[in-house]
Amino acid sequence: MKWIGQHIWDFISRFRNSVYLESVTEHVDDDAETLVKDNTTGLVQWTKQATAGKVHLYVKAMEDLRAGHTVYASGAVGNSGAIEVNKYIANNTIDERRFVGIIESDLRTGEFGYAITIGTLKGIETRGNGITETIGETWLEGDILFVSDTYAGEMTNVQPTAPHQVIPCAFVLKKGPNGTIAIRAYDLGYHINELHDVQVTTPTDGQVLTYDSSTEVWRNTSNADKHYTHTQSVSASQWVITHNLNKYPAVQVIDSANNFCVGEVTHNSVNQLTLDFRASFSGIAYLN
Repeated sequence: MKWIGQHIWDFISRFRNSVYLESVTEHVDDDAETLVKDNTTGLVQWTKQATAGKVHLYVKAMEDLRAGHTVYASGAVGNSGAIEVNKYIANNTIDERRFVGIIESDLRTGEFGYAITIGTLKGIETRGNGITETIGETWLEGDILFVSDTYAGEMTNVQPTAPHQVIPCAFVLKKGPNGTIAIRAYDLGYHINELHDVQVTTPTDGQVLTYDSSTEVWRNTSNADKHYTHTQSVSASQWVITHNLNKYPAVQVIDSANNFCVGEVTHNSVNQLTLDFRASFSGIAYLN
C-alpha cells in the first residue's frame, strides 16, 4: 500500500507543481481570451492575448495609458522584443513614422501589454467625450477617427489641417460609453519630400517644385522668374535662339550701339524662338 500511495502522490505532484487553479468560474470567451499561467503566483487566469484577425505590437508603457489611447514608439526595451510607447499627438512635433497604434487595455507606467495596429477594440468611450481628456466632440457610428492634433493620446473626428499630420487610425463601429472601433493604424500620410521622385533641400518661403528631366526628379527652386540672355556676336537679320526656359518669354533687343530694336518674334516651341529683322546687325536679346 505504501508503494501505491507514493505513486499516487507523485502523479498528483506533477500537476500541483505545474498548475494551480483557484476560484475557477464559468467564463464567456467573447474577447478571445485564453488561460495563461502567471509564473509569479502560480495561478492560471483568463488573459487577453494577441489573436487571429488582429495585428498587435508588444509594448511597454512609459506613462499611464488607457485602452483607446494612441501611442508612438519612443524607444525599445533591449532584447525583450517590446517597444516603449508614449501618447502620440499629431501636431507635427513627432515623426508620424513612429506611430504604433492604439492601446488595447489599461497600462500603468512600466507595465507591458499590446497596441493594436489592425483589428477591433471594444469597451471604450466612442461618443466623442475623450478617453482621459475632455475633447467635446460628437461622434457617430461610421465616423472616421484621426489621431488628435490637440490632445495627446486622443482621437478626433475632425481632420487636422497642415502642417499638422493627417493620420486616419480608426472608425466608429458602435457608439457609446462602452463602444467599439475598427482600427487601421497604417495610413500615416506623407511629407512632400518623402515621395520617391521629389528632392527637397532646405526649403525657403516662395519656392516652387520644378522638374529636372535629366534626373527625373522634382526639386525645390526659387520662385524668381526664369530668364535668358542671348549674345548675337555675328551680324545677321535672323537670330535663332534656343533658351530652354520651358515657356514663351518676352523679348527685348538692343544692338551693339545700345539702341533698342524691334523685330518679328516667332516662338518655335517653349524652348526656342526666332527673331527676324529688316537689316543685319549684332547685339543682345534679353528673354524673361
